[in-house]
Amino acid sequence: MSTSPRRHQRETGTRQPRHPRRHPAASQSHLTELGTDVVATRLRTLGHPMRLRIMRALDGRQANADQLAETLGEQVGAIRAHLAVLYRAGVVRRVDDGAGRPTYELADWPSLWLVQQLAYRLRLRAMEDGDEAEESPACR
Repeated sequence: MSTSPRRHQRETGTRQPRHPRRHPAASQSHLTELGTDVVATRLRTLGHPMRLRIMRALDGRQANADQLAETLGEQVGAIRAHLAVLYRAGVVRRVDDGAGRPTYELADWPSLWLVQQLAYRLRLRAMEDGDEAEESPACR
C-alpha cells in the first residue's frame, strides 16, 4: 500500500516549511518600535467579534446604530459602544444622513481586508489540518 506524499514527508522529515521565504510586503522595516505599538492597538480594536460584524455590515454601505442593531440582532447600546471604539480608532467615520442621526461608514477598508485575509488563511489551515487528520491512523 502506498503512502500519501504528505505522510511520506512527515515520516522522512523532508517536508518543506510552509513559508520558506518572507513575502516582500512583510518587511521588518514596516514594524518599527513605534509601528508595533500602532499595529498592536489596531489589532486590539479589531479583536472583538461584534466589531468585526459591524465592519462587515458597513462594507459598501452606510448605517446608523439602530439599523446596525436590527441587522445584527443586537442591542442598540452595545452597537453604539462598539461604534464609538471603531470611530476613535478611525476604522469608521460619521457621515451626515440629513436626518440628524449619526450615520457611519467604513473608513479603513484595509483593516477589513486584513481580517478577511486572516480568516481565509485560517480556513485553509483548518482544511489542511483536516486532511492530515484523515490520514492519521488514530482517526481510522
